[in-house]
Amino acid sequence: DAGDCMHVQGGSHVWIDHVEVYDGEDGNLDVINGANYVTISWSKFHYTSASSNHQFSNLIGNSDSKTTDSGKLKTTMHHNWWADGAKERMPRVRFGEVHVANNLFDSDDASHCVRAAYKANLRVEGNVFIGVNKPIDLYDGGYTAVYSNGNYTENTSGNSGSGTNPNAFTPTYSMSITDVSTKAKAYALRDSIQLYAGATLPDPGSSGTV
Repeated sequence: DAGDCMHVQGGSHVWIDHVEVYDGEDGNLDVINGANYVTISWSKFHYTSASSNHQFSNLIGNSDSKTTDSGKLKTTMHHNWWADGAKERMPRVRFGEVHVANNLFDSDDASHCVRAAYKANLRVEGNVFIGVNKPIDLYDGGYTAVYSNGNYTENTSGNSGSGTNPNAFTPTYSMSITDVSTKAKAYALRDSIQLYAGATLPDPGSSGTV
């Protein structure tokens, strides 16, 4: 029905962890309609050959006109993997304060990765971007602020959003950010995310180890 595989709308204090989501006809996993305090972690997003034309993975804030989203859509995304097939929205953000930290972006199909759109307030740090276009896309000038620091880029093109913006938000929580300042450190995080992100946990009640 041209819908999302998953979305969070209107809810608060939601944690989505260790899922693999792919081939969403509209999106893979969106955060919309006033949802707030959402964490998405250790998850994998991608598209297979079954998908075409709209391989746009994650949308946070679904409309420029939805002013009721102002002050909401607070979202943290860490240790996620945007793999092959994902073209855009990793994520695309309207409104909200969104922390994008220690994720892996290596989709061969990426036209842009993190997109700062209308009223977006982003903190993008410690991520690994390999072989993608526009790691951070400052879209149309309508965003509020973008803080970008300590990201690793390799064989990328377009805006990497380097530098800091003193007006960008600072999370109220503390979070240890893995250092990816060298190739060896970045590859260590890449390998860990590729190994453990997605539906990698054992079934409840099984004897498998985490």
